[in-house]
Parts: sequence; structure tokens; C-alpha cells
Amino acid sequence: MNYRKKYMKIISKARKESRRKNCGIYYEEQHILPQAIFPLWKNRKSNKILLTGREHFEAHKLLAKIYGGKMINAIHRMAFGCHKNKYNITAEEYEEIRIIWAQRAREMNTGKKHSNEAKIKSGRYWKGRKRNIESVKKSADARRGVLRTEQQIVNISKGTSEGMKKVPYEKLAYWKGKSSPGMANMTGKCWYNNGQIEIASFNCPDGFIKGRLSGKKRKTKKT
Repeated sequence: MNYRKKYMKIISKARKESRRKNCGIYYEEQHILPQAIFPLWKNRKSNKILLTGREHFEAHKLLAKIYGGKMINAIHRMAFGCHKNKYNITAEEYEEIRIIWAQRAREMNTGKKHSNEAKIKSGRYWKGRKRNIESVKKSADARRGVLRTEQQIVNISKGTSEGMKKVPYEKLAYWKGKSSPGMANMTGKCWYNNGQIEIASFNCPDGFIKGRLSGKKRKTKKT
């Protein structure tokens, strides 16, 4: 498919309509020659065109296929970044964008090795850091309702299988058919708490109620 020709067809259609903002129709400004690749054309009036939201999204999909690189970053931000609610993408579009994004990530990271200094610096930066609740919620909301493709399911299954092959045979043989020691000791017990500590026991101790404490208050004892 000639992506460049298809892209120019969208631009030509917009030019013929002599579009203007604030005329009752929603438009978004598009740089015909992408500013990330052609910075000298950034402020030229002749390089700007008004597109509908759908046309703008389609245009960037085509630019990602024409130029790759930074234009893949741009379409990925449009689909999954802070402006994602403006573009209701289909499952097919979601998969298509994720595939070209994954290909770019592989190309950027293939053969790339971090120096020991970079690893130490990264470790110091992330040590003790915790994601805030808003960040976790935002990530969860972004993934909610998104179904994995068949290929993704196969890749995850394959990765798990490959990971299990690296576990020493002696360890696999030892744990086969066994539960963890901690779980084995819990057989028949329930959790009880008194508001300060929690205990796993067969019977409810005096002054305790059934149930566990919240994570921040949790101080555990097993009997």
C-alpha cells in the first residue's frame, strides 16, 4: 500500500474545503510535514492544515508507517497518552499500533547494554520509590477492558515455559505436589486480630475478632 499517497489524499481533501476554526465543526491542527522531522517548516503557514479528529488520527497512523521513529512515538501518545479519550480506537487499531510500537522498541534496544555506572545510578534512583495511588489507578484504568490478542497470549505462555526451564530440576522435584511451608502451617487455622496485631490460630483468643488488619497496621503472629 502507498501510505504517502493515502496521506496526501487526506491533506488534499482538507485543502479543498477551505476549513476554518470556530465554525461549528471540531478541527485539529496538523503539520503536513511533521515538525519532529522537518523542524524548519514548523511555523510556516503553508505547512499547517485543519483536520477532523478522525482524520488527524488516521494521518498520524500513516506518518508512523511512512517515517517510523518519532512518528511512532506520536501515534502511540495519541492512542494511549493523556489525549486518548479524544480518539475511540478499535481493537484492530489498538493491535496495529502496539505492534509497530513493539517493533520500534526492539530496534532501539537490540544490542544495547547499560554500563555498570548506569545500572548503579538507576538502582539508586528507584530504590525505596513507590508509585502513588493515582499512578497505579491510571495504569489500571488504561488496561481495563483491553483484551490480549492471541499472539500475546501465546508469547506469555511461551515466556512462562521458557522461564520454568531455567529452574533447577532439584528444586522443581522438591516442590512438586507440595504447598509452601507457610501455607502448610496454616491448614485449619483462621486469622484473628485485636486492632493492633493479628494471629493465625485454630481458636479465637480472648479480646480478638475474626479477620485481618489493614496492610499498614499489620503485625503478624502465628500460633
